[in-house]
Amino acid sequence: MNLLHGLEVALAFGFMIFIHEGGHYAACRLFGVDVEEFSLGFGNILVSRKWGKTLYSIRAFPLGGFCKPKGGDLSGQSAEEMYAKAPEPGEFLHASWWKRILIFLAGPGMNFVSALFILSFLFLVKGEIMPVEKPLLGFVPPGTLAAQAGLKQGDLLL
Repeated sequence: MNLLHGLEVALAFGFMIFIHEGGHYAACRLFGVDVEEFSLGFGNILVSRKWGKTLYSIRAFPLGGFCKPKGGDLSGQSAEEMYAKAPEPGEFLHASWWKRILIFLAGPGMNFVSALFILSFLFLVKGEIMPVEKPLLGFVPPGTLAAQAGLKQGDLLL
């Protein structure tokens, strides 16, 4: 793989990561959960800018990204620690349970929607309509279950 192909792959991954994390971000904003940081990449911060309550950053390793909701860093905490204090408005745990689930599902949901959009766009731009006169069976490998059942090349599929 040459350098140009590696760059194309990195840009494609970066785009899909941006779409995925953007889904989490949009859901947080929709449900009133503040976002502390929206980042593309991991590791050291290369470029960052704070707008409002959110720090937007690009990091050194472009192999992922994250959307960190306020009060959403729950790693390594027990249930007692998580609920030791009442969550404040704008924090992840202040949102109702169904809003939190939708925030989690918004990332994969955006991947699904973007894939449908991209495939539909490619079909409209590059796709061509090919008339099919009859659905006929193609090659039937000898010794397969289809051949043993008596199916032959050219059989009409109903």
